[in-house]
Amino acid sequence: ISDGVSESINNIYVNGYEVYNCSGGGMYASESSPTLKNLIFENNTVSESGGGYFGYKSSPSLDQVTFRNNQARNGGGMANQYKSSPTLTNVTFESNTALENGGGLYNIDTCDVVLNQVIVRGNTASGNGGGIANEDKCSPSFTNVLISGNKGSNSAGGIFNADQTDLSLLNVTITG
Repeated sequence: ISDGVSESINNIYVNGYEVYNCSGGGMYASESSPTLKNLIFENNTVSESGGGYFGYKSSPSLDQVTFRNNQARNGGGMANQYKSSPTLTNVTFESNTALENGGGLYNIDTCDVVLNQVIVRGNTASGNGGGIANEDKCSPSFTNVLISGNKGSNSAGGIFNADQTDLSLLNVTITG
């Protein structure tokens, strides 16, 4: 999924429901559980969250997925919001950009995020968490994860955690 663009346009309705098209340049998932395997999200741009993928109250399963050169305000590669529970296995986030937080990955508002055998490298955020940002009661669990060469302009080039985030790390390497 490449070269997607989503810009803010107000009051678009489909079957009586408002469509928020300013997030999820490659894919937008709301209250769903997509299974994504052997997929690349590349060169997608949005004005809000999730340059490659945005999930709201969703539980996606990702395996062998790459997020590369995507851009968003928050979550350059991927953003998960409000009770989302994504499981990521063999996923790579590289060279994604956030204008605010979470260059590679952004999780906010009670998300339970599981990362296993994930690489987060070369991502940037103008705010916090060049690699990953977790905020507002999220419970991320990382196993066998490499976080390398990410840059956060305000704080935390690797992982930024705030507002009662309960982070669990097992066999994780974080390098500059």
